[in-house]
Amino acid sequence: MIVFQDEDGAIICSIPSKSGGGMYLVRVYSSANQMVVEHTCPANQFKTACSHIEQAVGIWKMLHPWEFYPWMPQKEIICARKHVVLRPHWKQIMGKGAGTDATEYSRDR
Repeated sequence: MIVFQDEDGAIICSIPSKSGGGMYLVRVYSSANQMVVEHTCPANQFKTACSHIEQAVGIWKMLHPWEFYPWMPQKEIICARKHVVLRPHWKQIMGKGAGTDATEYSRDR
């Protein structure tokens, strides 16, 4: 998985498809008591949870752990069907969380 950050502070995770035939771009950002996840995939079209959302939320939690301390208000995850297109000015994030499968992390926290 490759992770980028845009000019608004959102992260964009490049997640391989299960078939291995392509990549899904998933954009995640946080505001007040909400975490918004934007992407398109067949599961999202039918309002079914998919592993792309879990992985992207897990990466966000690894990069922003202070937002999920027990005394912080719980964040509602909002899924939006929106096509995310790779932009040349996004910065690649290196280090903690980059290149990992964060599915387990998103469930444990």
